[in-house]
Amino acid sequence: MNERPESLWIRYGDTGEYHKIDWFSCELEQHLDPTDIGPFMAWVPGGLITTVMQGSNYVSLFWGDKDAQRTRDLNDEEKVEVERLLHPSMMYSHDH
Repeated sequence: MNERPESLWIRYGDTGEYHKIDWFSCELEQHLDPTDIGPFMAWVPGGLITTVMQGSNYVSLFWGDKDAQRTRDLNDEEKVEVERLLHPSMMYSHDH
């Protein structure tokens, strides 16, 4: 089976490690838990900011090569799905 030329990469903040995730599984939803990273605020080049992850401490989320070098940002349809996952109405309260 051939590997896709692009992979979806995510990193939290400017000191975290990049993680390759599968767009077509529940991994995306697990990595974009609004109870952990806050509700979506805006898109920035190479990722997004939330109420918790801002400035240079944003969430990197992009399509990239096997070495996590960005090849493109998410398209409009993909962004809508991410925003849906990070919408405040999706949040629930729980004790940490």
